[in-house]
Amino acid sequence: PLACTGTGAPQLSVAGSLGFGDVLVNSSSNQTLRVTNTGSAPLNLTGASFSVGGVFTLQPSPLPTNIAANGGFADLIVRCAPTAEGLATSTLTLFSNANAGSVSLSCTGITPRISTPASVSVGSVVVGSFGLKAVRVTNTGTAPLNVTSASFNLTNAITLLTNPPPTNIAANGGFADLIVRCAPSAEGLVSNTLSIGSTGGSASVSLTCTGVAARITAPGSLGFGNVRVNSSSNLTLRITNTGTAPLNLTGASVTGSTIFSLPSPSLPTNIAANGGFADLLVRCAPTAMGTFSAR
Repeated sequence: PLACTGTGAPQLSVAGSLGFGDVLVNSSSNQTLRVTNTGSAPLNLTGASFSVGGVFTLQPSPLPTNIAANGGFADLIVRCAPTAEGLATSTLTLFSNANAGSVSLSCTGITPRISTPASVSVGSVVVGSFGLKAVRVTNTGTAPLNVTSASFNLTNAITLLTNPPPTNIAANGGFADLIVRCAPSAEGLVSNTLSIGSTGGSASVSLTCTGVAARITAPGSLGFGNVRVNSSSNLTLRITNTGTAPLNLTGASVTGSTIFSLPSPSLPTNIAANGGFADLLVRCAPTAMGTFSAR
């Protein structure tokens, strides 16, 4: 007599594609790939290959065997670890004691990237006051940017007001402003370098401001000579600004004699720096004979 026993066959089934979305460059993301045996005999995975290697890897190793029939399954871990920005694709092919299965893989490498101006000037700041200026930090990359540190190479009149540093600056042109303050204590140029660390690289910004101050100069004396009693004589008193900031006259008075006065109804303001001047009228109107003096 002849005899044989019919047995079932395994059948490998997997998803047609697996997408990872955005993954930070030099990091990784895992996805679960479920392998299902839709056949009627145990399934053994015998091998796997990628059409493009380097970015995608597969775990575990060795591959699972003896996946039960009629809906048994095993989960594989597929990892995407991009080393550069942009779309990465590959095809994973699984081999078995039955059919082969193919899965299309894709992930996009993203990274933040810091951009700042090379230099920022706060401009002219009057000594004893302060000026503010924004240093714009722009994210030209494809992932959110975090500023992790901000420091100066010198300790001087230029300081940072923004604390803590900004985080989660949007990709593709998002920005945040760091506010720097300059409070000069003397005339002249002040410079410093702001070093910024971030998840998208580092940047250095050269900062400057100029301390300026007004400085009043006037003649030490003004002589009217002889003036007839009960009349008056006017002379011009030139006020010169020899400083580096505009000069405002805030008050003037004459002490020592009442025959001297300032007939101008208001004092000049905004006298230009570096030699700008304004003229004041001073009046002598004696009411008696004699020599008079005042300051």
